Amino acid sequence: LFPMREALASQPPLDKARFEALGRRLWASREGDKVYHHVAMYNGQELLYEQKFEAKWVVGSGTHGFSYLDEDQGFVIQTPISYYTINNMWGLSPGFEAGTIHGRPVIGLCLQCHANGLKIVPEVSNKFAPGVFDGHAIGCERCHGPGEPHVRERERGDPVEALYDTSTVNPARLPWRERDGVCMQCHLQGRVRVLRAGRGLMDFRPGLPYEQFFNVFVAENAGQEGKTVGHFEEMRRSKCFQST
Repeated sequence: LFPMREALASQPPLDKARFEALGRRLWASREGDKVYHHVAMYNGQELLYEQKFEAKWVVGSGTHGFSYLDEDQGFVIQTPISYYTINNMWGLSPGFEAGTIHGRPVIGLCLQCHANGLKIVPEVSNKFAPGVFDGHAIGCERCHGPGEPHVRERERGDPVEALYDTSTVNPARLPWRERDGVCMQCHLQGRVRVLRAGRGLMDFRPGLPYEQFFNVFVAENAGQEGKTVGHFEEMRRSKCFQST
């Protein structure tokens, strides 16, 4: 996840970001360091309406493609325009249909896997404080836990009294269930992921049991569907995992 102003140089040309879908015309435009996505409906040559999104954030590394997010009064919206690297083309964002052509609300559970942190407004579901994100691309602490103790001890020059540095989490040294929990944060989608009572979306810390924070309901055939986000289910079905 990157702010558009930081990702402009890596973005595909916008001159081909013009297509028709679901009875609308869609295109992208640029004004300085800002990019806008447009959705319009015409009756012949008569413009019936036009909707304009600002693509404030870019989601994706570009290996498979890019999608884009806008924000309105603390609520995050996915725009209907995405870029698909494999086809070298712009098109309708994944899963969009007539009911979401005007922007799809993005919930905190989705943003949790794409951003380092979220400025959650706890009183309102899926609303965020100004700026929305507390860090953009996934940072070190998501897999290694809070870094402040580690930095403080190393700056003081404290001796490492154990066999290894315990001021930060090394997933390789965790028991296998807790180690899996580090990956489950983003790589276990399941059918439904439910936050446990009394927990916040960003409360999980590496080294703690993941099931203390989320209940994840997985289908019987999980890992056989070839879904984009099904890595953990696929790993659990592997001969390697089942033989250990």
